[in-house]
Amino acid sequence: MNKTRLIPPFVMLLATAAVAVITYLRDFPFDRWLVLVFGVMVFFLFFGEVIRQLIDHFVRVNEEKARLEAEQAAEGDAGETGDQEAGGAPDALVSDLPPVE
Repeated sequence: MNKTRLIPPFVMLLATAAVAVITYLRDFPFDRWLVLVFGVMVFFLFFGEVIRQLIDHFVRVNEEKARLEAEQAAEGDAGETGDQEAGGAPDALVSDLPPVE
């Protein structure tokens, strides 16, 4: 989805920035620093992609659920108005009446 496409790069950049600053302040040798920062970038890019996929999945599930609820509500409204317009009473009211002798 377009709304979530920037999640992986932001997760990667945030994690990489934190690791780069921490390793720089601890005076890591440049070759170890470079390998560590690159590894963190790759790992958190994949991690961000997993987060994006999960969010997209839950958004799709919620949209489908809302669509189904709207369809059921529309069917329910159409069924109730159709019975009343035809001159008949809804089933719930008919079942509450005592039997006629």
